[in-house]
Amino acid sequence: MFKVDKGIPIPKKTNDRGRQLYPWSKLEIGDSFFVPQDFKEPHKVKKSVAQRNLTDKPKRYKAYNESDGVRVWRIE
Repeated sequence: MFKVDKGIPIPKKTNDRGRQLYPWSKLEIGDSFFVPQDFKEPHKVKKSVAQRNLTDKPKRYKAYNESDGVRVWRIE
């Protein structure tokens, strides 16, 4: 039998399954962040940017490969 608990608040919903891997909410237009290649594969970072562009309207992001990782900018 399971015990019934009362008065426990529901956690606030967050994006990315409860974790925020990249600082999306902190970026203003023109800001960027760098993801080193040894942390995450470039195609996975770019996939995250593409998904964010579909779901985070009207904000838009752009990612470019650099020699040792990927840099992501907020462009709108």
